Amino acid sequence: MKIGKYDEMERLAASAGSGAVLAAAGPDLYQAKRLQKSVTDRFRSELGYDVLRLYAGELAGGDLKRLLMESPLFASGQLVIISEAHRLGKQSMSELLEAVEDGILDSAVFLTSVSVPRQSAVLRKLEKLVPMYICYEPFERDMSLWTSRLASEENIVLKRDAAGLLSQYAGRNLRRLAGAVTSLALYHGSGAVVDGEGVREVLWGKGNVDVFHLGDLIFSGRRGEALDSAAGLMNMGEEPVAIIAYLYGQWQNVVAAAEVVRRGGGSREVTAATGARYPLLDKLVRYAGTYPLDCAVTAAEAFAEADHSIKTGGDSMVVFADLIFTLTRGSQ
Repeated sequence: MKIGKYDEMERLAASAGSGAVLAAAGPDLYQAKRLQKSVTDRFRSELGYDVLRLYAGELAGGDLKRLLMESPLFASGQLVIISEAHRLGKQSMSELLEAVEDGILDSAVFLTSVSVPRQSAVLRKLEKLVPMYICYEPFERDMSLWTSRLASEENIVLKRDAAGLLSQYAGRNLRRLAGAVTSLALYHGSGAVVDGEGVREVLWGKGNVDVFHLGDLIFSGRRGEALDSAAGLMNMGEEPVAIIAYLYGQWQNVVAAAEVVRRGGGSREVTAATGARYPLLDKLVRYAGTYPLDCAVTAAEAFAEADHSIKTGGDSMVVFADLIFTLTRGSQ
């Protein structure tokens, strides 16, 4: 049965017992790994189970049935983690379904897959029988909740401007967000209260060149300064792919905000459409008033070309020059 909320699935993983069969599918590996850690901590640390890790494609007929029937000699049970669950063969799938229907003693199973049920008959069958959470990237509106959650886990407090900057920096990428929050905790220390300047200091040092500033320059139409900023970021070692990912997320928000403003909407409607809050919200409303929506298709194509060029060895500065020229064309 499909579990719609991450928190609900995490509770199931953290409280599961003998006989449980849970699954996490989908492309967002960060959420899947968190769920796997929750269920592993539950069975290994709290219940004293052995943990056995298997790849679905390597299971032969009879393997899974034998494993689920065996009781470990020196542990109270075993947790069987099966990755690439969409690769389960016909016989292994039959053995798993039989175990689910008959009940499993002294064992539990956790399955993961980067595929989703619409792509896999195996996952569609599992979704009907066991709790399954689909790990997609969170919506923009959910990122503030994730930011608060991760900050709490690292025992730091984020001021409003700091949380806003982190959401901008991460886009919808939870792994990027988690890495940034961990860096903040290591730099500022447990219990620290971190403001926006504290975020900038950790992620890009104490200079004025950072990816937030680059975005501001581009969407304000300041082409020359944006080119200088992009060059500065790459000289500082920032990954071009990460810069493009950030700019793409911001561009999507600007387009969504511009469509809202064209319909007569204000800040409340922009927040509903993008999930953005201060300080990003104020910027989006400002950019939206002048953004040329008739250039949106061209901009989308420019992002796709830039991403492909960077990943296939294109010159980074040439790629950014072309992208920035396209994004600022309507502002010149």
